[in-house]
Amino acid sequence: MKKLLLILTCYSCLFTTVAAEIKYYKLERNLPYPYVAHILEVNPKENPIHLETATEFTQGRKPASEFDKGYSAVINGSFWLPEENGAPEFMLKKDNKWMSMPRTALLGTLGWSNKGQDAEIDIVGIKYGVKIDDEIIPVANLNGKIKDNNIVVFTPTFGTTTKSSENRTEISVSNKQIKSIKTTSNTNIPKNGFVISIGPDAEIDLNKFKENSSAEFIYQFEFTEEATNKKELNNKWNNFENIVDANPILINNGQINTNINKNNSRYFAQLPHPRTAVGLKPDGTWVFVALDGRQLLYSLGASLNTLAYLMLELGCDRALNLDGGGSTTMILNGEIINNPSGERKLSIRKIKEKQERPIGHAICIE
Repeated sequence: MKKLLLILTCYSCLFTTVAAEIKYYKLERNLPYPYVAHILEVNPKENPIHLETATEFTQGRKPASEFDKGYSAVINGSFWLPEENGAPEFMLKKDNKWMSMPRTALLGTLGWSNKGQDAEIDIVGIKYGVKIDDEIIPVANLNGKIKDNNIVVFTPTFGTTTKSSENRTEISVSNKQIKSIKTTSNTNIPKNGFVISIGPDAEIDLNKFKENSSAEFIYQFEFTEEATNKKELNNKWNNFENIVDANPILINNGQINTNINKNNSRYFAQLPHPRTAVGLKPDGTWVFVALDGRQLLYSLGASLNTLAYLMLELGCDRALNLDGGGSTTMILNGEIINNPSGERKLSIRKIKEKQERPIGHAICIE
């Protein structure tokens, strides 16, 4: 394993070849404040890229180091919900199976298939519902949080049952046909279907649902007003095997996102924090950054604007901010290569004992 130390203006880089087409380098800077960034460049033709979840279901968390199944590298993924035991906060699709579809605005989104050789980062949204015979009924989310006034669809990726409380109307669908309609709780989810769970205060006529009626979960991607060829874009995104929603997009079509500060809170966007990002170069190379933070004399972190300019400097024409803070973790050859802050708010010096925060999913590289 060869190492080369270069001293350059404002920063130093330590280059290491990790695997056939994986390059790792460590970048240290002092302006606008001290930060240390760990960078991976990956050729997916040589090192396929996968999405892994902590469990086979939507909920569950574990440290990034425990995702290591012989992978060359592991990087933490997007945001997750602590109150939902690690369930994804945004859209998540793994190996052609939808794990989560919350109803959100247009967000930065990473999609890929063919083990990373076909990949895209863009601003994407989604709308969805349940088609009962010829009528489409909107739902609040897929495999998400239930409320007394909402309608939620649960698929087998959520678990074996809906985990719902009493007094919900739960409609079991198998092979695109309604099999049962009951006021119950914790309904079994058919392996070849889904359950429509309706809260007691939901504004819906339950007479719309009848046994033996046809039922299908349908969805369509949405794009910005400026996007062209939306039908082709919808087909493209529908064909991606893996999709990770995050926030915000840092670079789009080679341009820095100028609305980063406008569309996010000052605390989240402008203050330095540990950060994780993924980017794509024009030649198809993937770039991952795990930027340490909350360690005052070692690495304070970065703002989202600083992160965006770093991704541009690294040659990315598309880039996306992933979950950061205590979640920021990069694993190389089974070892934690960065210095995660875990649940610490701030440390004066570099943390000697690396503290991993359990996460819901991770991006893994062979």
